[in-house]
Parts: sequence; C-alpha cells; structure tokens
Amino acid sequence: MYRSCNALSSKYMTTFSDFPPPKEYTPFMSQKTIIEYLTNYAETFDLKKYITFNTNVITIEKNEEEEGKDRYWKVILEKEDCPKVDEYFDYVMVCIGMFNKPKTPEYPGLDSFDGIKIHGNQYRDATPFINKRVIVVGGAFTAGDISCDISRVSDEVYLSMRHGTYVIPRVVNGHPYDLQILKRSTFRKTVSKFEAFAEYFYKNRIPDYKEIGLQNTQPFIGNCSVMVNDDIQDHIYQGRLEPVNNIQEFKGNDVVLTDGTVLKDIDAVIFATGYQYGIPIVDKSLIYGNADYAQLYKYVFPVTSMNPDRIAMIGIMEYLSTTWPAWEMQARWACKVFTGKIPLPTKEDMIKDIEKNPKYIGTAAQYVVALPYLDDIAEFIGVKPNFWKLLISDPKLAYAFEYGPMFPYFYRLQGPNAWSGARDAIMNAKDNLTYGTRRYRANIKTEKMSEDY
Repeated sequence: MYRSCNALSSKYMTTFSDFPPPKEYTPFMSQKTIIEYLTNYAETFDLKKYITFNTNVITIEKNEEEEGKDRYWKVILEKEDCPKVDEYFDYVMVCIGMFNKPKTPEYPGLDSFDGIKIHGNQYRDATPFINKRVIVVGGAFTAGDISCDISRVSDEVYLSMRHGTYVIPRVVNGHPYDLQILKRSTFRKTVSKFEAFAEYFYKNRIPDYKEIGLQNTQPFIGNCSVMVNDDIQDHIYQGRLEPVNNIQEFKGNDVVLTDGTVLKDIDAVIFATGYQYGIPIVDKSLIYGNADYAQLYKYVFPVTSMNPDRIAMIGIMEYLSTTWPAWEMQARWACKVFTGKIPLPTKEDMIKDIEKNPKYIGTAAQYVVALPYLDDIAEFIGVKPNFWKLLISDPKLAYAFEYGPMFPYFYRLQGPNAWSGARDAIMNAKDNLTYGTRRYRANIKTEKMSEDY
C-alpha cells in the first residue's frame, strides 16, 4: 500500500459490522489509520493467535491420502524455517481476493525502454521519481492517485488512457459521496434515473471533461474507467499533470502515442493497469469445472467440489460498492455452513442459481450489485432487518434503514451474533463522521457592530 493512499469510501462504510472505527478518525481513513484499525480489530477479538505470519500458501488440494476422513484439504505451505510443509484442514476459506497477479500490457519496443518500469502495486512513494519525466498508464483509482502523488515532485507526468475516465470526488456538497449514493432508495431507481443520479456526482467538480482532457468514450453504466479522486482536476489546471492518448509503441526512451505525439526522454513508466483475475492457489477446475465461467454459488461455494460446504471463496467478485461489508457477510455465511448451522441447497439448485446470473467468460471475477447481494446473504443467515417490524418498534431506525446510508451495522441488529451497539453506531454515525476534523475551535469574539458600520 503506497504511503499517500486514502480510503475510497468513508470510514463507516469501510468497516466491519461489529467494530466501528473510532470517532476520532477522519471521514476517509489514511494508510496509517487503516492499518491501525485492522490491528485493533485483531487485538480486540484476540485473532493474532490464529494467524501464522510470514507464510506463503503454494496450493490447496483435496487430501487424497486421507480419503473419507475429516481432514479434507491438504494445504502446501512455505515457511521461513521450512521450505515446504503439508498441513491438513477440515475446511478452507480462500481469502486472497482477485488482485494478486498484476496485469501489464504489451507494447512494441517496450524491451528497448531502459528507464524505471513498475506496476502500480509496487509503488510506495514518489521519492524515486523526483525530477523525472514519468508516464502513468491507466484510467482508474490507482492511476489517478499515483499520477497526482508523483506530479508534486516530478518534472513532467503524463496520464495515458485508452478511453478517458469519470471522476467522483470523495466529498460532494459537503458530504461523503458514498453516504449519498449507497442507500436503499438509490438502488430502487430505474436505469435512466440512476444514470442521471450518477451524473450529478461525476460532474460535480468537472462539468466538462473535454476542458481537462479526461473525456470518456464509454457510458458510465458499463465497462468504463472510474476514479475517486479529489486532486486530478487541480493538478491538470496547474500544469503538473497532462492527460494523453494511449501508448502505441516505445522507441528506446521515447513513447509514441496513438495520435502520433512523441513523448521524449521518458524516465519511468508505471502501469496502473489492473490485475489478471484468477485464484492461483487452487486448481482451475475447482472454480470452472467444465465451463468457461466461474461455477460459484452466490460467488462463494464451488459447486464443482464433491463437498462444496467445505471450501469458500471470499472476495472473488467485483463488488459495486464498498467491499469490506460484502467480504464479512460472505465469511459469516461460510462459518454457518461449515458448522452445519445453515445447509447449502442441493447441487442441482445451486447450479440453477448460477445459470441465472450474468456470465463473465474466462474470469473468476463477477460483477455484483451491492444491496441485493448483501440482503440475499443476510436472509440466509437470518440477519436481514425487516422494515415493517422496525417501523412499529423503532420508527427512527426504520427511516434510517430505508432512506439512510447502507451501514453494515444494520446486519447486526438481529439474528445470530447480533451486537448490542449496532443501533447506536447507526444513529450516531452522522455526528461522529466528522468528529476527527472538528478539533480546532477559534476563539471568535462576537462583539456587537457599531450602527455606523
């Protein structure tokens, strides 16, 4: 994680459902506070004793040596003191997500470039790029962050994009953007109304993208590039950063763009070009079977396995919202399945459900809309609140549930592992959101002005 990294979503949406961040944290957590939050979570719930650090998982495979026994999975590990070791487990959650194998595009002549070449996941800070001429390739979150960070110290920074991008600022009209978008009322809009609603956010600071060279050639709802960024417009206006077309080829340290422009004497290229989707530590057949799209029930349980209730894939999806609540909900469900408290449907029913979903050929990644998915899993677990019951018992909470932000704490109000602090976390979130930025209090004297003024 690079040092200048800040969360893309506000603190009460980037959280686990039973552990809100301290109110002293600023609305968008920094790299430092995210690490602090995760450390505090692990210490509060005494999780460190269950974690084996400095260990690399090579592969997970069915335990053929103990067929029929409880230790169903063999996990092959590399540890510091032992190059290779086999360990056996009853159940496995694969939680490495999708972003584990960097994707770097191929360009003619790239081998002739002898400057710095790195992927965005290797970037830590701007120090190596002081007084350098740098080209950043990409049009999404990381490309925007890195290009703005480097532009403060470099000689020149170019942002190379194929299709342009859409920019959503973290704060829109004084409030975090996600608290305005991620509501139940938003997800009930028709497609045309949602497009108009989204336009309000991505045109909030940049009414005309052509003026700063970021115009997107693709519709917002579709396969387009989007970044959450507060600085890019200012850096372009100040001449620190220049958007340019896609790269056509490299000629030594000169970069030729698709419009014929030649960028001379480039010192470094950073590929913020995403990742190849895949789960390298399990056999491909476990995810796909004989199909060319992932065979995962609700994007979690592989129906190709003889025992799909013994392994769960956590975070193997592109979640169109903040991701932590979805990962946690999947993990909660998997725990209930592993312990036999919630049975999975029959394999035939699970396959029917998979067939109803969109097919993403050749990739394990699935694109999932936030609210319906969370509610779906919450209903399995028994933690989805009922609006009408809330309306009778607690009208203020019911209103917050229906018209307020989708805080993960709603899924701790009832059912298994309910949390007594959930209601307070929901109702106090608005006041606590900016507590960490309200510490300064000027000693302003309010003297009555003279009538002659």
